[in-house]
Amino acid sequence: MTAAEKTIAALAMAALLTPAAACMSFGSGGAGGAGGGGGAGPGTPHKLLLRDEAQSMVSYVEIGNPAAGWHVTVPSGRDLQLVGNGRFMIGTDDGWEERSLADGSVVVQQNAFPGTQSAHRLRSGLTVLAGVDWQGGTGVVLAEVDATGAVAGTIDFPAFSFVRLVR
Repeated sequence: MTAAEKTIAALAMAALLTPAAACMSFGSGGAGGAGGGGGAGPGTPHKLLLRDEAQSMVSYVEIGNPAAGWHVTVPSGRDLQLVGNGRFMIGTDDGWEERSLADGSVVVQQNAFPGTQSAHRLRSGLTVLAGVDWQGGTGVVLAEVDATGAVAGTIDFPAFSFVRLVR
């Protein structure tokens, strides 16, 4: 077993030991918000999508069905977000990628923003990117970017010099 597989196995074991009400599963939500309400019922599959920032890897784990899992190497970055249509988005150090939940393959890539620290998809479809002293701004800069890579707007926070994630 590789080091990555050992890490995934440990995380999967931790998920198994977590009370069901604290687990998040894929779903459209409901009264409880994204992932559904309270605990999972009997027979409900537990699915995990994990980003390992240190090893630049994304892993999909389906508890009880190891054959459904996969691991892919990804560019460095921090973010991981389900964006619909069977896709997830990861932030990269130069923009973002959308990947398939089925196998982790790249579906869409936007890499015209070197220095990106964080990426987050909004309900409007725009993606908020964050960086420092970036995109012509001073301090922490947020940029709203459309699917074609066009910048719809920016806002600067010159009093700040560090950003990790934007939500």
